[in-house]
Amino acid sequence: MLNKSFAVVVMAMVLIIIGCGDQSSPVSSGDVSEQGMSLVGNTSAKIGSEKSSQSSCVPDDGLREPILGNGNADVKFVMFGGFDEPFSKMFWPKLSTLYDMYDRGELCFVYVNRPLPFLEYDNYAAMVGEVAAKFGRFWEYADNIYALDDLDTASINQAAYDAGIRPKKLKRWLQRPVIQNEVESDLVFAIDHGVNGVPSFCINGIWLHGNQPLQNFVNAIDAALNGEALSTGGGGGGGGLGIILVEGEPRTVRIDKSKWTLTLMGVENTTTCVIQVMNFKGVPVTREVTEGNTYRVNGLEFTVEDILYFGENATNEVTLSFTL
Repeated sequence: MLNKSFAVVVMAMVLIIIGCGDQSSPVSSGDVSEQGMSLVGNTSAKIGSEKSSQSSCVPDDGLREPILGNGNADVKFVMFGGFDEPFSKMFWPKLSTLYDMYDRGELCFVYVNRPLPFLEYDNYAAMVGEVAAKFGRFWEYADNIYALDDLDTASINQAAYDAGIRPKKLKRWLQRPVIQNEVESDLVFAIDHGVNGVPSFCINGIWLHGNQPLQNFVNAIDAALNGEALSTGGGGGGGGLGIILVEGEPRTVRIDKSKWTLTLMGVENTTTCVIQVMNFKGVPVTREVTEGNTYRVNGLEFTVEDILYFGENATNEVTLSFTL
């Protein structure tokens, strides 16, 4: 049976299909991309465009976010998803597979709501999810929701009931402003981080977009455990790598069989910075670069997506994306 989200796409006649290789093409509100994600707004599905550091992928009020596993784990796998969105549903079985692959002290999962306005029941399902989280039943509820072919109010309520939330309690909690406020807080957080399509994932600062092959997520988790950044390769979900460089903190990038160490040496202003690229032989090359331009330095090709300049005595950052 076709997912209801696709019916919305057909009926609304506002969606277009964009090729998985054209990740910088602007798309209209309610687009479904072949790279395995749904997009919203006049934006670009651009790798590395998110404005976040390795430590800021989880909202400041992260203690209230649903967490699966040890919240103090070395790697936090943050999913920005929608319950009424088809590619989030396609990804969901991979989460349990990944959960079983790693020690509890290594990896935990965090879910952040990113409801899409053109999906009828996305926001309501997110609100019910917030209620389920209050009772410690979020992950059971999410399993139930993502197992459904179609969503409506009755099926969402039933998913909550099957997760252990009594109807009267659900009704009372849904009437409390805090529930909608928490969904809206997640949405603002996602938008502020450039998340305009779901599912999107932030794994200790390594961003992946769309329902990618399982191995891409494994590669990203392993890279995060090793303090590295790793390309996602190819595959039906699309591929790409975007990382955040924090001033004075080297980060290692592996693409295919090659390895480089990148260091943000200094940020002069909001458009210019100096980056050192060291190859696997230990030979460094330093280059002044400008936001929005693409460079090839010491054999590594990258684009300077965003420069965050907070001042001479502050810790500045730059976002890079890489050509695979």
